Amino acid sequence: MRMTQVVSAVVGSIVVYVVVAACGSDGAGGGGGDGGTGLVDSLVDSLANPVGDAKAEPNGSGSRLKAKYLSGGDGSKQFLFEFHDTERNEDCSFKLASDMKTRCLPDGRKAELYADAACTQPVIAEKPACTYVVEELQPLPPNGCTMVLPKPRFRILTKSTTPVPGSTIIYVNNGTCQSLTVASNYEGTLFTSAEVAPTSFVEATAAVEP
Repeated sequence: MRMTQVVSAVVGSIVVYVVVAACGSDGAGGGGGDGGTGLVDSLVDSLANPVGDAKAEPNGSGSRLKAKYLSGGDGSKQFLFEFHDTERNEDCSFKLASDMKTRCLPDGRKAELYADAACTQPVIAEKPACTYVVEELQPLPPNGCTMVLPKPRFRILTKSTTPVPGSTIIYVNNGTCQSLTVASNYEGTLFTSAEVAPTSFVEATAAVEP
């Protein structure tokens, strides 16, 4: 039996019940009115819209992270999948951090240059100026019982006060670390980097709506 037939049958039964109840109440001299009709309308509305008007806000702001959204002229909002960290005064989005915790991390320039031959110490260029360098770390293998693909981890680095010595830096070419001579007319300074402690970024955990 199709759902529409089921609903019709249930509503029909409700209507019969209400009519009989209304007739019985007339004999008792009760205060008439359309109480029966109101009951039917209410029950039919509950059947047609069992969930009701949900007001869930899965993209809501917290005490520190404030949701960013597009604001329409008619009052509409569209979440931008990004937050503003009011404590650090910067925008961020949730990614897997270097400590294997999901955290709201800022964007930055991709790590491409290194100060050491093993490509483990990213370099931050003074020009163009960027607040952070973001290094994508190798993802860890999946946990035995899960089919979820491993996620990349991200390390957030900021400029140290130590300039890179000499005029040679290292870059990655097809997975191999190779040396590169800095152009003599480069006007900026290259600095070594220091990791920003992952714990300084807001941590998130997966949750299910009650």
